[in-house]
Amino acid sequence: MIRRTPNEYQDPTLFPFKWALPIKFFIGIGFILSSFLPSVYSLICGLLLISGVVIRNILARFGMYTDPLTKRVIPGRRHAIIDGDYVVFLIGARPNRIVDPYFKEMGDSFENMVSELEKDSLGYLGSDSFIGATGTCCIQYWRDTASLNAWAANPRNTHLAAWKKLSRMGKASTDYAFWHETHKVSAGQYETIYANCVPMLLGNCKGVKLVDIDKDAELNSAAERMGDKKEE
Repeated sequence: MIRRTPNEYQDPTLFPFKWALPIKFFIGIGFILSSFLPSVYSLICGLLLISGVVIRNILARFGMYTDPLTKRVIPGRRHAIIDGDYVVFLIGARPNRIVDPYFKEMGDSFENMVSELEKDSLGYLGSDSFIGATGTCCIQYWRDTASLNAWAANPRNTHLAAWKKLSRMGKASTDYAFWHETHKVSAGQYETIYANCVPMLLGNCKGVKLVDIDKDAELNSAAERMGDKKEE
């Protein structure tokens, strides 16, 4: 399996419809232009702005355009298997008011930390980052808590200084919310399924084997993948 880097969430590879999202923005631009340009000129400007998006959608519909994500998809249903115990570390932050420049600094710190982890951090297995209505969430996988804590407390790493500043900001104002959770997972006490997915989450970690569920009858149900199948 070819792992992808966690920071690829910024790349169109992980946003197959990212190139379609600006349509609303372009329509808004068109309305603005129409307020002070003759209708013909505003129409031409609007068509030019959305032409790239429309053309790609049409080509994709007829199979003549393939977005980058498709090249990374692993067809079928897969189950991730990793030897031994591991740790899931969840960390995130969110603004409780209008976003200010510090949140960009915080986001940059997260990206730098993940890049640093990918290079040479012992015990780190992989991670994924997500953005939603409740803020950002970075899901990390570690071999054990000792490795996680050693990395977090090392002053030579990006994390410690960024965490201290975030803690100061959080004490000074409720505008800045942050959190983390740590979960220990025992060997075999987990269940996964990835259907037509790119490598992601546990399935994108170092040392993970992705098993084809459709070729292994003993993994066909969630209970069986968890090892909870009742003996007859």
